[in-house]
Amino acid sequence: MSKTTVLMADEIIAEARQLSQKRGTTLSNVMQAALVAYIAQHKNPVKFSLRKKHSSQTGGMLIHDWDAIRDTIYAEREQRLWKP
Repeated sequence: MSKTTVLMADEIIAEARQLSQKRGTTLSNVMQAALVAYIAQHKNPVKFSLRKKHSSQTGGMLIHDWDAIRDTIYAEREQRLWKP
């Protein structure tokens, strides 16, 4: 186990200290658990990818027709807003 110095906002330390006291553990254990969770979350980031449109699908617009896309979005929005 290593000992190190970390610069951190006083408010965060105070909150972590209160949490450790409520949980009956040490500040070190709270900080270690937070670091383990952070590392696990960022170790293998979820990759986002768009699905390709299959030729069997119908409808939709060409992605380069931004004017048509904007007009469709605002037309649908106006229909929802002004629907009696």
